[in-house]
Amino acid sequence: MSDVALGLKMKTVLSSDRSRIGLKMVLPFGLLAAASLSPAFTFNDPTMGAFFYAKSYVKFGTLSSTSVFTTSSGGNPGSGMGVYHTIAPGEITAVTALAFGSAYTIPSTGLSHVNMGVDYRSLSEDQFGTAYFGFALEQGSKRYAAMINESPFAPYSTISASGLTANDFAEIDVVSGDIVNLSSHPDFSLVGSNLKFGVFSYATTNTFADSITTNFDNLHVNAVAAVPEPTSILAVSVGLFGIARSRRRRK
Repeated sequence: MSDVALGLKMKTVLSSDRSRIGLKMVLPFGLLAAASLSPAFTFNDPTMGAFFYAKSYVKFGTLSSTSVFTTSSGGNPGSGMGVYHTIAPGEITAVTALAFGSAYTIPSTGLSHVNMGVDYRSLSEDQFGTAYFGFALEQGSKRYAAMINESPFAPYSTISASGLTANDFAEIDVVSGDIVNLSSHPDFSLVGSNLKFGVFSYATTNTFADSITTNFDNLHVNAVAAVPEPTSILAVSVGLFGIARSRRRRK
């Protein structure tokens, strides 16, 4: 074989090997890039009235009551959602307001975490009672709350939380009277199940009756799907490489 012919043969082999190596390398990294772009869901309601909210009331006692309404003013700015608590001594009243427009279906990879934010204020001086705020979600027939804190007094404060996992949400317990069941959480790996997001407000007083009005505005929800494990990505890439190789042999 001449030197020219030998050179052409080696060049052909090297080119073929490079294409195979390239195939092996591109598949895993290509899949990894696709995995990093797992579907995310974002919901915004700057008026807290443009979307319909499902209200669920929780009351521990017989005299307390809660009402939820959307206002044409009093938002931050514009319209917002108002919650009015009337609390009898020693009782608790609470409400979840879940936005139908926030419906999210957990994808095949599962849900990694949720980022949530809202503007919130209390319009009562809380002389006897205390108002509390939290983020809420619903899965199936159960409601859950996270980030329960004492409400800030007017003016509005922006409350936000990043990276809320399933364990950060506790079931709102209408049986025990403890408001939340810390051992019960939503299931972010339950593929195909639906979630709705919103806000949670409750108020309580010990000795004297009180009434507290609170406002919500500018609800923001960002649900981030989980990314497949690297081992799963590698397994898929190897399988695809095997398919590509078998097709090349047939040719």
